[in-house]
Amino acid sequence: MKQIGFTIKSFKPDVSLDWEYGNNSVRIYKIKTHNKAFNLQHGRSMYDTTYINGFKVLGKKGNKYSVEVYKDGCSTITYDNILEKKMDTFIFNVNNWENRDADANKLKAEKRYDEYTK
Repeated sequence: MKQIGFTIKSFKPDVSLDWEYGNNSVRIYKIKTHNKAFNLQHGRSMYDTTYINGFKVLGKKGNKYSVEVYKDGCSTITYDNILEKKMDTFIFNVNNWENRDADANKLKAEKRYDEYTK
């Protein structure tokens, strides 16, 4: 995922179980899907962060990455000074979500939905 040119336009969606009260105070369950966003630290301060929905690795110079990020409803933004250590943490989180957690989360939500709507 850290290779130059690697692109993810949007991460796998986050699926959750939601409910609301209908007539006669009966719960109505539904499955909600929304875009997943990850926190990317683009500066040295912990406050230099942004939530993104996708990214493209543009290059690496020394221990800093140049990354183009995609946000919902915004144009693309390029960050040139993402430290390798921060990029490693970000890639670790994205890799876990894309390869393991997203599918497990979806199955869990669907299983709970089936249990509650029987």
